[in-house]
Amino acid sequence: MADETGDDLLFFEAMVQQKISDFLSKTEVALTDWEAAKKKPEDMEKEIKALRLSHQLFSNWLKKSLKGKKDGFSACGRLLEYSEICVTIERARSD
Repeated sequence: MADETGDDLLFFEAMVQQKISDFLSKTEVALTDWEAAKKKPEDMEKEIKALRLSHQLFSNWLKKSLKGKKDGFSACGRLLEYSEICVTIERARSD
């Protein structure tokens, strides 16, 4: 049973890795467009700041996740860290 749980965690982590990779690619395009824009609406500054933070935190998490030990226990810790990053970003967006 423990092996199945570990396999499930590794599978879920792989799915999150793919979603984060896609997010990072799209975020890089959005941030590049923002930097190149001549007009930058002030009301978007907070969102751009949160987007930059998201990119930084998720990029670091993805690197750590891809290099990490491939067992259920380690994956569980990284997924917990991922959820903490999500909370941090949400707080940054609401401040």
